[in-house]
Amino acid sequence: MRTNDSKILTILRSERGSLQEISRSSSSGRADWGDMNVARIRFPKGADATPLLVGLPGGLCSCPHWGTVLKGSIHVRYADGTEELVRAGEVYYWPPGHTVWVDEDYEAIEFSPSRAMGEVIEHLKKRLG
Repeated sequence: MRTNDSKILTILRSERGSLQEISRSSSSGRADWGDMNVARIRFPKGADATPLLVGLPGGLCSCPHWGTVLKGSIHVRYADGTEELVRAGEVYYWPPGHTVWVDEDYEAIEFSPSRAMGEVIEHLKKRLG
């Protein structure tokens, strides 16, 4: 098992919904297993990935994800405008072309193609400066 960039991006937004603070905390929560990336994802209440996806095609995540929600729930909006809520105990598949946000603390185990996930992470790093 090869551990990649072990930074988890924690996205906090203000009550008005604008990006207020972005911090990074060390964790061994992400690794590549061959061509598959596995990650333990944690978002605090109020996190919204949408502002960080600006600049990707359609302003949406271009990587597919498969996972299971361990704690909380997460809203997903797809390119066609369809929305869904995925709750603790449920499994999911999100095709390329989505964004996510949470109204409560959230935790999941997620699998994604390493190459596509790496491209999204690089984009996020550039957006974070």
